[in-house]
Amino acid sequence: YYFYFFGFEGGDGSNYINYASILFQSIISGNIENFFRAGEDIFYFTPGLRFFLLLNQIISGDFYYFYFFVLFFLPKIILNFANSQFDYKIAYWVTISFLLVPIFHHLGFSYYQFIRHAYRLFPEAIGYMFFISALSLFLTSFEKNYLKMNLFFAISVFLRPNLVISIFVIMLIKTIDKRVNIFSIKNFTALSL
Repeated sequence: YYFYFFGFEGGDGSNYINYASILFQSIISGNIENFFRAGEDIFYFTPGLRFFLLLNQIISGDFYYFYFFVLFFLPKIILNFANSQFDYKIAYWVTISFLLVPIFHHLGFSYYQFIRHAYRLFPEAIGYMFFISALSLFLTSFEKNYLKMNLFFAISVFLRPNLVISIFVIMLIKTIDKRVNIFSIKNFTALSL
């Protein structure tokens, strides 16, 4: 055992492998009821990862190549997100620091951290990847990519249900801003005078 900064890590990955195997056996035997039960009557663990691991098992067998293949898109998503917030040159260096410099490793802003969660089969890596992708669409083109943005938000909640609170707050602020327009530059300058 070794000490981890935020506490000891669990072994949830073995549970997800077990649930994916139950789903796979349910498909093979044609037991649809057991397939939709997804291994348990009440979802304690995140429900999305077991279905994602089932897809992974169908595509690449007992290896997790598909999980890592999906995570290889994460640097591009980080670049798009940083580019929506900063100039392209700064976004480029933010992405390089995300890939190569694990300074913010314990804050979750490190590619190493995402890969580390992936090889332990935790849902954080892929869940937050979909969340960041949806958030970059939200910040750049809310009305243009509304369906894709909501699909990515839904997948991220399916993989990490605790993200529903963050998404609710983001959508609530956007809805209030759209109706009242409280976050416009004119209102801030009027309030400062």
